[in-house]
Amino acid sequence: MMKPTIIAVLALAGPALAAPAAPDPPPAPAQIEACVQQFDMGKHWRFDWKLVDIGPARHPQNNLEAMAQFGGDGLWDHYGYPVHVKFRLNDAADIDAVYWLIRNAKGAWQIPAVCQLP
Repeated sequence: MMKPTIIAVLALAGPALAAPAAPDPPPAPAQIEACVQQFDMGKHWRFDWKLVDIGPARHPQNNLEAMAQFGGDGLWDHYGYPVHVKFRLNDAADIDAVYWLIRNAKGAWQIPAVCQLP
């Protein structure tokens, strides 16, 4: 009489977990450039872009990426993209940075603590 036990266990287990949704495609490199240029609030800087490389989609790996800096649930189950940028600023400083791009709770693309795409 093992069969009823197996059926009861399967019934208690509930429905199978759904596979995670496919990630949204990332914004275009020009949109990421415009986002990063939001640093220049007075529109006085010159950005000479050398690289905007968007990596493969993945889930956040730390609190900043999950936008959970101050506690709370964060966006751990959301997909995001690592973005490697290189640019020369005002013909004086070379910037080489890796940012994290994720959709915020309102659905807008955001680089946490840097900018939000319009």
